[in-house]
Amino acid sequence: MVASALLRVLSHVSELKRLAEDLQRFVEDEAHLSSLVGVGFRGVQLTELAPYWLDSNMELQNASRSMFQAAVTRLGQAQLDVLCDQWQTSLSPAKTAQDNAKTRMADIASEDVELQIRALALLGSIAVERYTSMSPRLLKDIAKAIHGSIVSDKGSEMRSSHELQMLAVAIELCRQGFSMWQHYFDATEVVRSLFALSTSTSTSSSTSADSDLRTLARAATLQIAAENTPLFMTTLSLDILHARSAAHCSATMRLVAFMVRKRPSVLVANLPRLAEAVVKSLDPTHTTMREAVVNAATVMIGELVSTYPSLSFFGGGQRLAVGTHEGAVIMYDLKTATRLYVLEGHRRRADAVSFSPDGRRLVTMSLEEGRVLVWKTSSGFSTFFSPGQMPRQGATDVKLTDGAYKAFLFNVGEQHQSASKAGTTQAATFGCHQGENQEQDFVGFDRIRFQWNSERSVKVQIGEAQLNISVD
Repeated sequence: MVASALLRVLSHVSELKRLAEDLQRFVEDEAHLSSLVGVGFRGVQLTELAPYWLDSNMELQNASRSMFQAAVTRLGQAQLDVLCDQWQTSLSPAKTAQDNAKTRMADIASEDVELQIRALALLGSIAVERYTSMSPRLLKDIAKAIHGSIVSDKGSEMRSSHELQMLAVAIELCRQGFSMWQHYFDATEVVRSLFALSTSTSTSSSTSADSDLRTLARAATLQIAAENTPLFMTTLSLDILHARSAAHCSATMRLVAFMVRKRPSVLVANLPRLAEAVVKSLDPTHTTMREAVVNAATVMIGELVSTYPSLSFFGGGQRLAVGTHEGAVIMYDLKTATRLYVLEGHRRRADAVSFSPDGRRLVTMSLEEGRVLVWKTSSGFSTFFSPGQMPRQGATDVKLTDGAYKAFLFNVGEQHQSASKAGTTQAATFGCHQGENQEQDFVGFDRIRFQWNSERSVKVQIGEAQLNISVD
């Protein structure tokens, strides 16, 4: 294993990369080594690799995991059963601690705790690779140990060194196999605890181990969000709307901002739900809560608006516009934390929205429709008497605009159009200029941008295409 780790280090040197990788494969191929050495060859044991599973040295950690995975794959069913039976009893301390809150891990002999940690790492890692070969009872015991370690955590100041190690192993197992473990424990409770660990703040007494644990929790959270987005979003929304404290609500909003930066695609399908949750958290009738979370909410909204074109914020009027997958665009008033009205001009997904600099116009766009709509969002003195109603649009062609003030049609090609047909794609109308090598994946949310030239003129960037329109 040490040789494999050293070769991994050498592989970072460009001149030695190919040689180091060849030698690394040779060292890790136990079947080939056994045939070369013959009688007396002893391969590395799974129990010898487990302690390095979360080693601080990444090369050693990666080497141990690679060799562990290969060894588990070679293991016969009979050998696997013997190994599992041998280590399953060592999970009992974790089960007792979970069932009896009065029993603390510190009261158990140090040797037993270390054995328990090793058992969880060993059996949990085997389960991730070969869960179909393990009994449901054993899987349930492993999941129970993971659940107990994560949800019973009392924070860094009350955490012993052994509890820290156990928690790190449990979090890493969640990251690797949450889709399997979720059937054996309260998944929502575990996700909520991971949220808390991900957003824990550093204190004067915090150590590098606490920081590493927070990094592990964030990695697990990102993975769970990708694997089980509905569960993740439900827990996230509930934690914002029904937070046990203002600090907890703020921490959850910081987690959203982190998610936007690290894994923005995960949140795309649930942006309307997320936006509504953060708006409701700013309810002015709950003054204390609003004052406590307003900074975190501002950061979160800022991250959402700067990343996703389907959201737009007008600071002067504290208005937030959110495009939905059904085509509606929801207008929120952040001062009152209420939904003002819904714009229902699009029949397909509203991919992008943008306020004019003065907030008196809102441009909405649907790529599937190939249509841009312009809405009046403020008509001056008349809106003073009806602040919750959509201003009269005064469109000349109601059928074309579907209730909006103006409508523009465009065509920048189909997302799934083959390259052979790309050349026949028509240029967008109303001032749209298409590039010579238009990319076919322009539908991505990171491919749409608005640039306001003035209060009544905007340039819409869609991939390599540009659409210039007047909203006057």
